[in-house]
Amino acid sequence: MQKTLRPIAFACCLLFATPAAKGGDPGSNFCTAAPNSTGVGSTLAGSGTADISRNDLVLRAEQLPPNRVGLFFYGAEEYSGPFGNGIRCVGAGGVGVFRLSPPLPTGSGTMEHAVDYGMQSAGAGQITAGITWYFQAWYRDPAAGGANFNLTDGYAISFNCGVGEGLYAGMQAIPGGSYLMGDHNGTGYSNERPLHEVELDAFYMDTHEVTLERFAGFLTCAQGRGEIEIDMVAGGVQQVGGAGEIICHITTTSSTSRLEWDATNASFGAVPGWEDHPVMEVSWYGAALFANNLSRAHGLTPCYDETSWECDHGASGYRLPTEAEWEYAARAGTTSMYPWGGLAAGQHANYSGSGDAFETQGPATTPVGYYNGNQQPSGVDMANGFGLYDMIGNVAELCGDWYEYDYYATSPTENPKGPTASGKRVIRGGDHTDEDAWYLRTAARGWAYPHYRYQAIGFRLVAAH
Repeated sequence: MQKTLRPIAFACCLLFATPAAKGGDPGSNFCTAAPNSTGVGSTLAGSGTADISRNDLVLRAEQLPPNRVGLFFYGAEEYSGPFGNGIRCVGAGGVGVFRLSPPLPTGSGTMEHAVDYGMQSAGAGQITAGITWYFQAWYRDPAAGGANFNLTDGYAISFNCGVGEGLYAGMQAIPGGSYLMGDHNGTGYSNERPLHEVELDAFYMDTHEVTLERFAGFLTCAQGRGEIEIDMVAGGVQQVGGAGEIICHITTTSSTSRLEWDATNASFGAVPGWEDHPVMEVSWYGAALFANNLSRAHGLTPCYDETSWECDHGASGYRLPTEAEWEYAARAGTTSMYPWGGLAAGQHANYSGSGDAFETQGPATTPVGYYNGNQQPSGVDMANGFGLYDMIGNVAELCGDWYEYDYYATSPTENPKGPTASGKRVIRGGDHTDEDAWYLRTAARGWAYPHYRYQAIGFRLVAAH
């Protein structure tokens, strides 16, 4: 008899914004700085993200004359005009120019300021999601002559909410190719047969399962925009508009949820200590909304219709993997029962009885990437051949396809996307509740109703390459 998965939810929504050029660099430089007494122009850089919900932006001015003072300021538009011994790159734009920091020492030639959005003045100078601000640093430079001060180049940041890192950050590039999909070892259910050839285009895939911390950030942003609401009667966080689906549990609606709502600060968060564990108790609808809104935030075209839930696979945005993409990525070129070989042990993946350090907690998930060789006692790095972690075990992963028991008999060869409809969605990979590692086989197929919010189901995203 095939394993039946037990009953899973979320939501999110994002603002449009220009994505960071790369993870850890939230903005872009403009306007060349004039040379100072060191013989070069001073530059402005940023670290952290442009994500308002993370509040982790740090500005850093470099190649300054040492042992002077300076400060950071910002405005609403790009500008270029002489100012002191340098060039002012920031203009008021009908809004104003605002000081960001008190005078700071330049020390050995650098000046740094951690921006706290909650400490900015209310009104015109507020740093909020959906707005681009232009930053610059002013500094004393008496040795340069003239006005005795100079400026760095400019640094533009388009702020967003719930995006985190930049476009495709935290993903692996999966090359296109062909493979034989299904049970190679003759040990599975008949729904894993016949073995059939599949050809796939290249795509990106999340290295790790989506975490509680990442999902909570999206929920906070969505709540602030009125796109979700907490419905205690319905039993969780609910989509506002669209199909109005329940998208996830929180701690007040499920004893095993590790997402909590802080009414005082109007924010969602992971229960302390659970931040880097995979999000669970999220519905298929919640995963699709998460994907859509990350797409909007990164300037991509969303894949899902939020009323009918049909997926446009030709759209540029993020989405759940097709079942064929999931198995291709999990196998990473292998044909064995598991990506690592023919036998499973506790050092390989998280399942019930695997003996990991989180075995006795509930839910018994491990942090994403726990099997990276640095955390678990075995010291073995269990990334597969594509650099992906936890494709097997931890939480079963939602796919975009409808589930049909005998779909393999009629599956097309090129980029199969599953049957038209069936009422159930595919899940793959096994989970921490499985007492037999046999359920973790790469070929094993499972299903869940799209409204399920269950502690053993999570997800990761893909995007077109």
